[in-house]
Amino acid sequence: MLSSYLDIPPPPERPLRFKTKEQIEQYLKAVKDYYDAFKIKLVRRQNAYDDLYSNLDKSINDEELNDQFYLLEKLSNTYKQNQPSRNSFRGRQKKSVF
Repeated sequence: MLSSYLDIPPPPERPLRFKTKEQIEQYLKAVKDYYDAFKIKLVRRQNAYDDLYSNLDKSINDEELNDQFYLLEKLSNTYKQNQPSRNSFRGRQKKSVF
């Protein structure tokens, strides 16, 4: 266990179920305080669409944003269409006897 090796107590235990909004807020605050206290950075998963929105200039209007999103989707679909299917298996073609 990494936490025992570093002598850091484990993070707050997550309840199996949250019954109220306040319970969720208290748990999230406890987790944030825990990570802040030990200077541990939380790692977020990368998502191409999240990056697109977070990196765009805030002055871009909705129409420009929709145009850029449309182009990104079109590019993604074109890329997918040009890739061979993972399930396709091409055996040797048989020569016709006739």
